[in-house]
Parts: sequence; structure tokens; C-alpha cells
Amino acid sequence: YVWQTVPGGRLIKYRTVNEGGGTTDHDNEYVYWQFIAGATVDGHLTGTLNIAVTDYDTTGPAPDLTVINTASELPWQALIDSGVRITTINFNGGVKLVNPQNWFKNYTYLTTFSGQGIDFSGVGNTYKAKNTGTDTNSDLSIEGFLMGCERLTTVTGVDTWLTSDHVKSLKNLFAGDILLDTIDGIRQWQVDNIISMEGLFQSARSIDDLTFLLNWKVGNVKNFDNMFNDCTSLTTLEDIKNWDTHSATSMRGMFASLPSNPSSLSNVNLNSWDVSSVTAFD
Repeated sequence: YVWQTVPGGRLIKYRTVNEGGGTTDHDNEYVYWQFIAGATVDGHLTGTLNIAVTDYDTTGPAPDLTVINTASELPWQALIDSGVRITTINFNGGVKLVNPQNWFKNYTYLTTFSGQGIDFSGVGNTYKAKNTGTDTNSDLSIEGFLMGCERLTTVTGVDTWLTSDHVKSLKNLFAGDILLDTIDGIRQWQVDNIISMEGLFQSARSIDDLTFLLNWKVGNVKNFDNMFNDCTSLTTLEDIKNWDTHSATSMRGMFASLPSNPSSLSNVNLNSWDVSSVTAFD
């Protein structure tokens, strides 16, 4: 790709340490990003961010699609700083993210997100920190990945996000996404290894039922703090009544600020929950 007609470029695959100090970034030749401009709204250019994989010879070994960029190292940030509003994000090709924490936090103009091409199996891998070159293990979380996207309504292609045991925390993943009402594929998540769901859906005010969580196995989760805090459209908790919560130690604010009209929350029967190890509820 030659980035002449649209903004774009490569993402970082790895770093090496320089003899005189500091580090050098090395691009992943297979992974690229590009911004496709759309309409101008209120004087701001809007458009789509695509993060994808270039074509490669499928008859040979699969390429390493690792990307180590942290949230503070995303190359399209300059566009956002200039006033560009990203409204759609598409991933394609199996991009292996090592440091996805807070990548799209507070993308307040984002409305649609397609994550079919994301591979989170790299979470927890070792990488060299920028400038220092220190070997660092990335967090075992996808914390805040889509947090604070207040116009986001639809997330698709997430069914394969949790297919390995690398991810341990879903903290604040969708927190503050007040218009989010569709998360296509989330019911397929294998959450057996998750230990924190703190703030996972906090202030997701457009979610009105929890049928997509019916089959979640949460037996290893310790922290449920604020998980459904301020989910003001919820009408029932029936679908989570059989959750195995024997490992839970904290449920602070888990159901705080639910619908202001108590009668709208028609079913609140969680008598089967094992909360014997919980030390904090408020």
C-alpha cells in the first residue's frame, strides 16, 4: 500500500533496543489502517476507520499478525486531534492485539463497530516498552476497549473474542456506552477464565434484557462491582438467576441505579446465588 489518496499506514509489530539507547519500532508489513472519508457534519469530516490485513499467500505459513501499539500509540490519533470524527470502525483478517486496553475509549462519535477480525490471544504477551526497551508483559485484559463511546449503538463480530484463556478481565469494556443495544455474538463468549467483570455494562442504558448472558459460566469471577450499575432500561434479571457466583468477593454497586420505577424491573429473584464469600455489597 502507498498512502497517497487516503490517510493510513502500518501498525507496530515489535521493537528493538538501539545501541545508544532508546528503541526503534518495526511495522507489521501485513497489518494496515486506513481512514475513508465520508460526509462533513457541522464543519467536521466524518468517516470510517478500517484496520485490516493485506493479501498473502495462503498456501504457505500464516504470517504473524501481532500488533503491540498501546492506546497512546495509535497512529490515527492525529486525525482525531485535528477534528476528524470516526463514526465506523471495521476490523478484518485476524489482527492480533497485544495491548488493546482503552484503544477506543471515549470515541464519542463512533456509532458502529465490527470486530470480526480481532484476535485477543496476544493479550498478556511480552513486548518491549517504548523508549526504555524494557521487556513488559501486557495486561491480561481488554479493559476499556470500547468504553465511553456514547453514540455507539451496534457492535458485531465479537463471537470469537474470547476463545482462549488469555483474557482475565473485562473491566469497563462497554461502560458508558449509553446507546448500545446490540452486541452480536457476545452470547458465544467463553468466560470461564474471567476474574473481573467490574463495570462491564455500567451505564449501558439501552440494554433492556440479559438473555445474551444466559449461558455465561461466571464461576471464577471475583469482582462484579458496578457491572450493571445505571443500566436504567433493564426490565428483568431472570436470565442471570442461575449464575454460579461462589467465587465472588465483591459486588459493590452491581445493581445500583437500576430503573427509577421499581415496578419496571419485574423479576428480581437471585436467591440461588452463592454470596457467602462476598465482603462488599455497597
